[in-house]
Amino acid sequence: MRVLLNPSDPKPLYRQLMDQVMEAIFTGELQPGDPLPPIRKGAAQWCVSVITVKRAWEELTDMGLLSGQPGRGCFVAKMDKEQRRTLGLLLGRGAMEEAAARCRGLGLSQQEAESLLEQVWTAASAD
Repeated sequence: MRVLLNPSDPKPLYRQLMDQVMEAIFTGELQPGDPLPPIRKGAAQWCVSVITVKRAWEELTDMGLLSGQPGRGCFVAKMDKEQRRTLGLLLGRGAMEEAAARCRGLGLSQQEAESLLEQVWTAASAD
């Protein structure tokens, strides 16, 4: 799994890491049972602090997406349909938050943003 963290992004690094792992789990890039890098190795690999990776792994474990095995590391957990749907909703919400912030930054009204979403949704549905 390739991780790209952006220090200039207002989103905290641990959250960027979490989002990318969640996306990889949702898309199937990471499968149940796949190992994630150990905390220290991940921190060195992604040039972040051990605390950043530790927090991301702990939060993903608390969400039920990872399972930790003492002395062996963290692994992708199995998900049932409801957990998968919840993850999809969470990822969708994050995408909508980013889009809303971008539209506000461009000076668009909520109505304009909703109209754009409807246009994009319709165009994507036609494909």
